[in-house]
Amino acid sequence: MLTERVRRISQTGVAAVIVTAGVVVCAALVETKPEPPRHESFARTLEVDVATIEAASEQFPIVGYGTVRPRNQVKVVPLVSGKLIHSHPELAQGAVIPEGELLFEIDSTMYESSVGQAKAEIRQLETALERHDQEMRDLDERIDNGKQMLAIYKNDFETSKKLFEVENAITQRDLDLTHAKYLTQKDALALLTSRRTMLPLEKTDIQAQLDGAKSRLKRASYELENTRIVCPFDARIESVTARKSQVVTAHLSIATLTDVSAFELSVGIDPRELRWLDEAVRPAALKEHGGALSPEVKVRWTLHGQQFTWSGRVTRFERVDERTRTAQM
Repeated sequence: MLTERVRRISQTGVAAVIVTAGVVVCAALVETKPEPPRHESFARTLEVDVATIEAASEQFPIVGYGTVRPRNQVKVVPLVSGKLIHSHPELAQGAVIPEGELLFEIDSTMYESSVGQAKAEIRQLETALERHDQEMRDLDERIDNGKQMLAIYKNDFETSKKLFEVENAITQRDLDLTHAKYLTQKDALALLTSRRTMLPLEKTDIQAQLDGAKSRLKRASYELENTRIVCPFDARIESVTARKSQVVTAHLSIATLTDVSAFELSVGIDPRELRWLDEAVRPAALKEHGGALSPEVKVRWTLHGQQFTWSGRVTRFERVDERTRTAQM
């Protein structure tokens, strides 16, 4: 027991001596350390390059997809009925026919007859009007003469009456003859006046008939003119259902034509792209200028592995499609 206690005390003393020696050594090192070199401080300046910024606008394409369709496609509808005496020799589906060429011609015999009949009726009624004008002038002259004659016969009758009643110079028979002449002339003048009154009414009736004849002539001429159907534009034949020698009926389609000079492409774009559109594309500007000042567009399409490009312009803003959430232009 004593030996163990002495051993522990000796170990504690040795440890204390070692710790004390370490502290002394550390303090000596701190006291004897060399001072670091001294340098003057300075402000650090960064070197930069200066450039002028110029504002510029960049145009980025707005891309959309759609289907090409003809701008004009019309159905050929005859306005008169009849037998076809001519059809274009190249009239077939897919053929291209230039503007102004004769597509169909309907037998015009009946319509030429209607025009001739209407013209003859007009000439007849115009002649009747001229006769009425001449008759009115003649009646006016005869009425003036009749009034003068009536005045003379009236004066003769009054003179004869005075001679018979006062002077008793003539007989009753002479007085009656004078009175009869006066009454006859008065009756004749009344007939002339009555006829003159009826002439304007007859002229109005003839004028009405003349107006009707002119209307019939206008209609007959219109029908005759429409026996010929010409190509309204450079057209591609989409379909044809009538040929030479067939009888066609008015207001029933006999062919369909597509205008090959202009096409449209309804394109769907993201409505968020609308804010980047040029002002000339706005609906009001398109309406005012008719699209003449609107931006150009490029239409690209591929057929059988070959790419084609068309140039065009924006013509109108159609709508925003709520179903597809796209803007149609």
